[in-house]
Amino acid sequence: MPPTERMPKNCRHPRQEADRTGSSPSLYPPTRSMILKTTLFLSATITAIAFATLSSSPALADDCLLDTNDDGNADTNVDTDGGADSSGIISRLACGDSAEASGGNSTAVGGRATASGFDASAFGNNANATATGAIAIGRDALASGDYSTAIGNQAQSSNDSAVAIGSEANAAGSYATVVGTFARGTGTSSVAVGYNAEASQFSVAVGTSSEASGYISSAFGQSAAATGDRSFAAGYAANAEGASSIA
Repeated sequence: MPPTERMPKNCRHPRQEADRTGSSPSLYPPTRSMILKTTLFLSATITAIAFATLSSSPALADDCLLDTNDDGNADTNVDTDGGADSSGIISRLACGDSAEASGGNSTAVGGRATASGFDASAFGNNANATATGAIAIGRDALASGDYSTAIGNQAQSSNDSAVAIGSEANAAGSYATVVGTFARGTGTSSVAVGYNAEASQFSVAVGTSSEASGYISSAFGQSAAATGDRSFAAGYAANAEGASSIA
């Protein structure tokens, strides 16, 4: 049972007071000041509701304002968007000198960054994401395969769902995964991990300058090479040349 409020001691309820004195408590009519305050309050409330309703509409803030005069502030009177272009569509964002977001739901951030694919994202100076769902991050990074990812200076992912991470890493095969500077994945589902590692069709190369150029081959270790189909090489400079060979 919820607790009930109690009246302070030595206080009488107005009805009790009326019963005791035989008269009802006095009721004062509203004064002119009270009426004026109530009217102002209602007017302010209606204005606030109307403002909130209007403010709920989305703003077309799809191009960034840049501090072109280098004063530390973005001022609409003197600064510009630096030529950023999102075609005035709210679902796109272009931010940076000459950045361009021309694909649906695309995002381009950085000088001359370009996101031309649907749902594409480009971040970095001259980064370029041209395919559906592509992501390019880094200077001159290029993601041209659908749902591909290129991260790093001049990294490239040029086929569907390919991933290239590292300076000048190149994932050219579909579903290829490449991690490391100058690493290359040239075939479908290839995996190359390490500086200058290279893997071809369905092959895996792990280690500096490792090479898995045979079909479904594997090379593990610095300078290891598996050049024969289905060959396996493990260890420094190991070399498996023949088909199904092991080194």
